[in-house]
Amino acid sequence: MAPLRSAKLNNNISDELKNIIDADFDKASARRRAREGFKHVQFSINHCLFKVHTQGLKIDENYEKNSRGVEIFSKSWLPESHPPKAMICFCHGYGESCGFFFEEKPELHDLPSFLLGQSMGGAVALKTAYNIIAYKDKPRLKTAVELLNITDELERQLHEVCLPLLILHGEADKVTDPSVSKTLFEKASNKDKKLNLYKDACHQLLEGEPDDVIFGIFDDIISWLDERSSKAHL
Repeated sequence: MAPLRSAKLNNNISDELKNIIDADFDKASARRRAREGFKHVQFSINHCLFKVHTQGLKIDENYEKNSRGVEIFSKSWLPESHPPKAMICFCHGYGESCGFFFEEKPELHDLPSFLLGQSMGGAVALKTAYNIIAYKDKPRLKTAVELLNITDELERQLHEVCLPLLILHGEADKVTDPSVSKTLFEKASNKDKKLNLYKDACHQLLEGEPDDVIFGIFDDIISWLDERSSKAHL
């Protein structure tokens, strides 16, 4: 029998939280309880992204059922004092949470829209275009097979990518090979494409790097988005 997740935590965690984290995370209700139970712990982490000021932002969290009746969690950040200039949908990686970082609203339909994918979320973004509470168990066999299938399928269709494209990759990434990003850049058929490789950076560019690297990468993303959002309004 596998050891309980709570066995890896220190004794300062309450019994209630230990019971939450030891629940079956295959069930959405258990993941929801974990998210709510550990939210104060997550936001107390000494990480630069949790120190960013959110004044002037309206933050909403929702659960929506998809066509198969599965509840999907979404989170949105919208400016309170002025209309947004564009919309970004963030697709996080396998087993991750969007707590570090959108649902689509009718009033946003006419705005320039962008997909921001990280890790396996990058594969989801490509496919769409043509923490403690994270899932820590081994992936189910069918899930693993589907991840392999979508990877193989995308490799065969890289030449079909025709939308504006910004690719970011850490040169020291041990999870996904930077050569894959280079291949995507070379094979994508669109002319508006850019590849940024970050020396000594690893897999989690927006979470696991030093603060100055993280904010530098965000500056690169924002500059790229701002330029294309401005063009869309011309």
